Amino acid sequence: MRIGRRRFMGVAGAFPFLASSRLFAQPAALAIRYSVDTPAGAAMAVKYAEAVRRMNAASTAVGSPRSWTFQWYIHAVPATKQAELDRIYGHGPSAIKSLASATWNTCQGHFPGSNPAMFLPWHRMYILAFEDICRAVLNDQTFTLPYWDYTRPGGRSLPAAFRTGTAVGNALYRANRNTGLVNINAGEPMDKLSRGDPYGLDAMKRPTYAGPTGFCSTLDQGLHGNVHTGIGDGTNMGRVPTAANDPIFWLHHCNIDRIWAAWNAAGGINQIGPGKFLFAGPEVAGKPVEWEANAVGETAALGYRYDSLPPSPSGPISAGTAGGRSRTVATGGSVTLDKPVTVTMRMTPVDGAISGSVLSATATGRALLVLRDLSANLNPGTLYEAYIDLPADASAAEREERYLGTFSFFGATDGHAHGGHGPNFDITERIVDLRARDLLSAETQVTIVPLASVADGAEPVVGSIDLVRQ
Repeated sequence: MRIGRRRFMGVAGAFPFLASSRLFAQPAALAIRYSVDTPAGAAMAVKYAEAVRRMNAASTAVGSPRSWTFQWYIHAVPATKQAELDRIYGHGPSAIKSLASATWNTCQGHFPGSNPAMFLPWHRMYILAFEDICRAVLNDQTFTLPYWDYTRPGGRSLPAAFRTGTAVGNALYRANRNTGLVNINAGEPMDKLSRGDPYGLDAMKRPTYAGPTGFCSTLDQGLHGNVHTGIGDGTNMGRVPTAANDPIFWLHHCNIDRIWAAWNAAGGINQIGPGKFLFAGPEVAGKPVEWEANAVGETAALGYRYDSLPPSPSGPISAGTAGGRSRTVATGGSVTLDKPVTVTMRMTPVDGAISGSVLSATATGRALLVLRDLSANLNPGTLYEAYIDLPADASAAEREERYLGTFSFFGATDGHAHGGHGPNFDITERIVDLRARDLLSAETQVTIVPLASVADGAEPVVGSIDLVRQ
């Protein structure tokens, strides 16, 4: 643990009996997080498996901050929080129960009232605290969490160390991952059914951090949610309250954190805002650890780096190129997505946009497809692909040239909310290309197609489908 990456509360407030003034030596060099596909990353995965085994062992009290259940529940509790607190700690008060109550169910970006712009900093803190827990459990300060780079070609299969259960058990294996049309535990790639690119780096093209179409929300509502849905259903990675029970969760979020670091390295400027969040330290008895969101924007200042960063798909990011305020130029209303749906967009005369023109030939700025207010009774169990002006009998080539993006309903169930944020896709190049070849319809249509059958009773709804110009 490192000075500067965490600050123990020392005030006589909610946790006077837990306060600690311990400080930890700064390492001589930055800790490195490695790709699980490298020899160094594979070696860390072996250590990680042992840490997970120990955290789940009967000798580790379920109520200890070092237990798997405690760390999982920081993200979200899969039952009533108070009922779980009473089940584990009893009905009376205690210091450790107070710590659990203060830290559980605190995932930012996926609870009503949480700030979507805190999605990235909160998960960075969560990973740092969890990494310290693993080091303490292993008694190994050299341990770093590996990451899974599913954005690279050929990297969309679950890492081999997580796939197989053995006679003596594999702590990284979970049987309740997706095993239907795409068998994740058999090593089939998550994009087996996809016609587009659901696991790419489109979010890195966004020039600003915050807002419904900024980098943070676009990464959260796009790539991040797609991976959750690609791996598991409503009992596993596909549902917020159960996601952190799968060990692959942590490698997934290491990669999301890595993409944030890459966006910064390409010139992206953070707009995080103030916010303090509480986690549990690695001490057996448990001590609260408080972080300030504005203090976690740079990995080097926190004592770590990644072995490599993905390049920005659009080159360097120019600060301040926000593209002006957003204007809705067409809307398609609300749709239920239990089957393929085609919506005719109602155009509005805004700044030169005319009927049949999402982005007029003389317009500047960017065109985006924005989906808002997603909700479902339960995870539909599938990704969705969006297309523009797709013919009814479209060929594979026509689907490819009219593809806009892929999204999921991760985080749209169990009363979770995103502050009005939802999946969004920069479709400027697609519109320009289709218009140049005279392939845009007089009336713009958006088609949304589920990649697999929708789970019974899911009733997935998109509250509004908008075409936006920035």
